[in-house]
Amino acid sequence: MKNIIVAVLAGIFLTAAPVAAAPVEFSGSASVKYEVVNKPDTPLEPNTMYTITLRGEKKIAPGLSVFARLGMQQVNQPGFSDSDYNLAAYNADTRFVAAIDQYGLIYKKNNWAFKLGRQDIGIGVTTLLYNRSETNIGKDAFVEGLAVTGRMGVIDISAILARENSLWTPNNSLYALRGGVNLSKNSGVGVTLAQYQYYGGDTTQHWAIDGSFKSGKHKLTAEYTQSNKS
Repeated sequence: MKNIIVAVLAGIFLTAAPVAAAPVEFSGSASVKYEVVNKPDTPLEPNTMYTITLRGEKKIAPGLSVFARLGMQQVNQPGFSDSDYNLAAYNADTRFVAAIDQYGLIYKKNNWAFKLGRQDIGIGVTTLLYNRSETNIGKDAFVEGLAVTGRMGVIDISAILARENSLWTPNNSLYALRGGVNLSKNSGVGVTLAQYQYYGGDTTQHWAIDGSFKSGKHKLTAEYTQSNKS
């Protein structure tokens, strides 16, 4: 299959001015993507995909804020492989989806940040182990749980304890912990340990090592991973 893709991307970043009663910060994005799939001996199959996200965050106490995101996507041809919503969560002929697909609480103190709720995550510095990207849209596209980032001495820490889609329904779970150190101003290394638990089934253990080097405006990052199922 040969894909001919023409994409027009427009980023929208909105920050609401504080209002005395309810200060809210908004951010979002909008994109239009046109794609034509050329299959042998078949007519061209064009598709246009429109995507909008709008995220709001409001401080409710010192260091504590609540957030939510609205995600919307429309496609001319349902079932196109490049759609960002989970086809399994919708009907096969779904052309338009809209959902409050992320929400939760964020708490920040000193060098630490805690994010509890439905969110996008990546495990591994290159998301080599696991990824549910922020570009996903709609139902069953993210994880629910707790993500932690911070610094302990010279070690950068990140951790995730989550379940896919929803904490309250039978779904697979994942756990990960990464520690990283800077070897110099321009280089660093890290180690990630992770576990994936199939609901009612097997558990897999994973580990990864990563390294990065920066030279001027360029940065090289590499990551290697294995699991007990490899």
